[in-house]
Amino acid sequence: MKRIGMNVVIITYVEQNGPYYPTKIKELGAPLLKFDAVEAILSQADANDMHVFVGLGRGPDTFLLWIGLKDPERISKGLELSKKVAAELWERYHHHPSFYGWYFTHEMNDLAGASAYYDPLADFCHAFSPDKPVIVAPAGSPIITPDLLRSSHVDIFAYQDAVGTGYKDYKYTLDPEIRLADLPEVFAHYMEMHKNTGKHLWADLEVWRANPETGYTPFHPGPIDQIKRQIAIEAQYVEMITAYEILTLMESPDSTLRLGGDEAVRLYTDYEQYYQDTAAKFFQLSDRPCPSCR
Repeated sequence: MKRIGMNVVIITYVEQNGPYYPTKIKELGAPLLKFDAVEAILSQADANDMHVFVGLGRGPDTFLLWIGLKDPERISKGLELSKKVAAELWERYHHHPSFYGWYFTHEMNDLAGASAYYDPLADFCHAFSPDKPVIVAPAGSPIITPDLLRSSHVDIFAYQDAVGTGYKDYKYTLDPEIRLADLPEVFAHYMEMHKNTGKHLWADLEVWRANPETGYTPFHPGPIDQIKRQIAIEAQYVEMITAYEILTLMESPDSTLRLGGDEAVRLYTDYEQYYQDTAAKFFQLSDRPCPSCR
């Protein structure tokens, strides 16, 4: 990632169907790996002088902020588990210089409802270190207003560009061009909503295409020409562009695992060429990806 100009790592999940690090939290179950993946990422990020947002995972309630918003007991249960995970992660990893902030893995569509989870959890995480920002990645048609954003305790909103499924009117068209046509209007709306709110506007650019046989996963790496168009559009409106995701979709030819196969190697090498030819002239690796956060 660092070689191709990516200086920020977002660990979207420290657990999914089981934890990727040694944990004492019974609700997460037994570790899935024989090594501590979170430690491995943070240690290498330290060596690379990179910045890491550590994600909390979703626990067993994957759709908490979609179908659980009207159930206070369900929200409370999810919140308490997330606090346990955050406290454990802080205890284990706060000494890493690369530990830059927090990623709340639960994604939202309705910010008003999701704030019952986001706000107290953000307060909990900020209490460990007030200068470590919290980032969330809203879904493709988020219900937001300037007042809701202004009052949110979240620092950074990285909006999913929803190109991977060709998202339109809450449907997956599976045609990326349909969403690409809407991107200028979509991100202009986000920018308007963010004016004078004090909240940071980022993009969560999808480098994948949905599988036409299943309508969703397993994803395929997108073509570099399409991704360059996404970058060109979103860069007009946002402070920072992140990508979902690297693992299995953008893979160095030096990798011995080849988790994403030849397609993922192709996208990595295509992007590397793009970065060397064009992007490196404009992209700068910041000492702080979010200089004015908190």
